[in-house]
Amino acid sequence: FLAQTASADEAGLELINRLDQQGIHPRNARERVAKTAFTVGDSWRKALLANPPAVIDFPIDISEDAEFRFGIGIKPEAFRFRTAPVEFSVAVNDTEVFRHKLEMTRDTLKGWKDFSIDLTNWRGNRIKLSLLTDSQEMKYGWAAWAEPRIVYKNSKPRTGLKTRLAAIAQAAVSGNFRHD
Repeated sequence: FLAQTASADEAGLELINRLDQQGIHPRNARERVAKTAFTVGDSWRKALLANPPAVIDFPIDISEDAEFRFGIGIKPEAFRFRTAPVEFSVAVNDTEVFRHKLEMTRDTLKGWKDFSIDLTNWRGNRIKLSLLTDSQEMKYGWAAWAEPRIVYKNSKPRTGLKTRLAAIAQAAVSGNFRHD
């Protein structure tokens, strides 16, 4: 698995924005899964909090070469209350493709751990992408998936309206704007 850093200029699908549409189980996990944001080390990020045990399923169409990028971390406040590690897993169509255990150590507090999973093998298919957290200790298991997203390798970034309007205004001012 390749560690990567997020880029705002990439075409993709932000999974945090789709949380309300997803399957969360077991049933009582709905109370322990939420959109949030917090700092690990010196990096503040939006995240999906998934206090273990929890599974979040995302049905996703993989129409082109893509990868799943994400960070994992544990909310720093949890370190005062627990000792058991948290295990993070990713499954595609119920087959595990990633597993990483975060121990309750100072190293875990240094920052989010970033990963990338190639989804090219599923191009042209609808998949079920599952994010799982587990631990032998349930209390204060504030495990989080930082900025989980699908990044399309061959697509151009989707430019926001403000950026497009600014480019049009700049072209008009510089005389490079034509109307035929």
